[in-house]
Amino acid sequence: MNRSFFSRALKMIGMAFILPVMILIACSSGEEDEQSKAEKQSSTDQKSAFPDSAGVKPGYENWHKHSTEFLIVYCPPDSALIERVPAIAKRIKEVIMENAVRLDVQIPIPSIFFLYNNNLELQELTDCQNTCVRGNIFHYMIFTPLGEPIMERLLRDFDMDGCPYRFCHEGLVTYLNYSGENYVEKGYIHYYNEKLPSLSDMIDNEKYLAIDSTVRTESAASLIEYLLAEPWSPDMVLSLYRRNDADAAQALKAIYDMSVEELEKGWHEYLKEKSGFNLEY
Repeated sequence: MNRSFFSRALKMIGMAFILPVMILIACSSGEEDEQSKAEKQSSTDQKSAFPDSAGVKPGYENWHKHSTEFLIVYCPPDSALIERVPAIAKRIKEVIMENAVRLDVQIPIPSIFFLYNNNLELQELTDCQNTCVRGNIFHYMIFTPLGEPIMERLLRDFDMDGCPYRFCHEGLVTYLNYSGENYVEKGYIHYYNEKLPSLSDMIDNEKYLAIDSTVRTESAASLIEYLLAEPWSPDMVLSLYRRNDADAAQALKAIYDMSVEELEKGWHEYLKEKSGFNLEY
């Protein structure tokens, strides 16, 4: 597989690419321009929503705070992770920096992480049901793959309009989620068990969203890996992400010069070859 998309970022910041997220557990004047005003307003909004001063935001008064460069991490005072917050903050910074380089976007400043012990705690203090992102604020439940909320946030800056193809968005977020999962293996198992969705269903948003969430996201991640492989380039996937064509088949044809049927055949062959499995006996 062509890893140039990732190797360029790694060379720039000298970090390892994929590590399991479980490392988190183990380890002024009136003449201001509009941009300056917007930045100050954003900062004001964040401070008013989650201020540092104790007692202003119920539930967060005694939370431990760790600040470093562009990142602020908060942790409950009774959390088993409290001693590992500096290491966790270091890993969060690495993942943000790596993916900001990959997407050629600015690092969100400040990036604010609230680390929750469990979903119940998160739901009691926010309107989120699980890990979620509100502006530059990450409400993070520790068992969520770290790359998912970070990619969701950075992709907003990569393309403010959002990708029109759900398989491309979810596939890219899942593939770069830092879970350590091998999605080509998972995709091939779905194929062997006759559960792998057809490519025509994958590129149809309504049909795609009707597929079991685990099957569809794992399949989409395996498809994204295939679309990143030689002889193609990562820029082609990023170009697909930014397409405005209503018809995903037309967008794929324009970028990859292949029909849906041809791409599907190549995808299946890629899964068989790269999975390392020999289940057809």
